[in-house]
Amino acid sequence: MSEFNVPKRSLVSSTRESLNLTLQLKSGKIPEDMYGYVFINTPNGTVNSALPYPKTNPDGSPNQEYSSPILGGAGYIFKFDLTEPGVIKLQSSLLKPPSFYADEATKHGTSFHRILGFKNMGIARLSFVLGAAELVGTAVIPVKFKEDDHVKLLATADLGRAYEFDADDLTITKPIGKLKDYVAATPAIVPWIFKLIQGTAHPTFDPITKELFTVNYTKSVKTLLQASGLLPILQSNPNLIERLIEEVIGELEEKQKENNEEINFEKFIKNLENKIALEIKESWFWKLMKRIISWFKKETILEDIVYLLCFTDTKTHNRWRVVDEKGQNITIWQCMHQTSISKDYILLIDGAFKLSLDVLINNPFP
Repeated sequence: MSEFNVPKRSLVSSTRESLNLTLQLKSGKIPEDMYGYVFINTPNGTVNSALPYPKTNPDGSPNQEYSSPILGGAGYIFKFDLTEPGVIKLQSSLLKPPSFYADEATKHGTSFHRILGFKNMGIARLSFVLGAAELVGTAVIPVKFKEDDHVKLLATADLGRAYEFDADDLTITKPIGKLKDYVAATPAIVPWIFKLIQGTAHPTFDPITKELFTVNYTKSVKTLLQASGLLPILQSNPNLIERLIEEVIGELEEKQKENNEEINFEKFIKNLENKIALEIKESWFWKLMKRIISWFKKETILEDIVYLLCFTDTKTHNRWRVVDEKGQNITIWQCMHQTSISKDYILLIDGAFKLSLDVLINNPFP
């Protein structure tokens, strides 16, 4: 690890470099009856910088990531080795799923950033062209499928698939399931390479049946994108939408300061639509795109659906749509951050720890 990347303030700053360290005692003694390994997963910055995010970019421009939530950071694994009595060793590494390399290639300062670059959206990291970066920085789940000869480890997050990683060198090896096995949280008309997938950060492994249970769900609130008319212009000119969103947010926050006026989603969408209308002045292209959207309405609407997925290895799985006692789809009002299991039941928890797409839509002022 170079001196440049050493944290300047050990309890506040972070590094995204890989570490291999041995604890140096200043006083006391390490208990000799501890044995094994401890794995901890945590979000840790973006391709642009470690934590805390600086106020400005290297070129002096304002940093869009400054003061944004740390939950939008990439996964960073700590491995504490307690196998030698009286010694504690630390190994750490950044987790790099496929989207990491796209994010790295389009980060701030590259020629691709303006059009393809990923932006820190608080709970997610999105590119309006490429899709959602997979930030597997929430939990570590041990699994041992029937054909496995040893326990394997999964890194997980609420948005995106779980990934298996090597317990020795802490590098990602494979995802749990293929992209086609999951339903995207965005309408089908959004052709993102990296799907935004709503799932759970805490899937459950059954040690008796050797099966991994996880969820994949969609929420009909995404139809707000279609109802607002944002999808056509988002597809054709994402940079315009980003600029107008920033303008609307700035104007509404200014009104809030001056008049103590409450900011809500309806005001945000109304003001944004007015700005879009003024910008494009109902051009023939805009009218054509709106007509196309109406023709393909089924491609722009998602229902409230919850799928339960059961994996018997990293690829093979069964999938069921979860319904209530009347056979109707169930609605997730908050987030399926947590799941659990008992002898006879799978527990799907609609919890208030909200990390789902509608937070980006309904609360653009976190």
